[in-house]
Amino acid sequence: MANNQVIARALMKIDCYQAYVATTSEGRWETEYRCFPTYATLPWGFKISGQVQGIIVGLVNERGLKWWRNSVQQPMNSPHLEAKNYLFHGTMKKVWNGDTIVYKDLYTFRHNVNGGGNGSISIGGTFGVGP
Repeated sequence: MANNQVIARALMKIDCYQAYVATTSEGRWETEYRCFPTYATLPWGFKISGQVQGIIVGLVNERGLKWWRNSVQQPMNSPHLEAKNYLFHGTMKKVWNGDTIVYKDLYTFRHNVNGGGNGSISIGGTFGVGP
């Protein structure tokens, strides 16, 4: 398949108390749609894979999750400076049934590959919530 082809697919949606999980060789992202009577929240977590942890030297700097609800930017989650095995986490709030969520985050660190240098992991995705 040529790199310039676009494949159309349906937007992934999660219902109340369902999880959305994305795993790559760099780590695992997970969020759950927690519903309350008048609104909902999306607690999330990202764990860097053991393979990537193996090359990280020192602490990991998380920029802070940026997210959009129905194309409107929401308050950025707090940044963190933590150990490489830390479960980075936060909460996107408030959300409602029918919303479309876009999220992005950036993790930077020093690594020991080929004499060392700077490395980064960029995560992001889009999903819908509610029936």
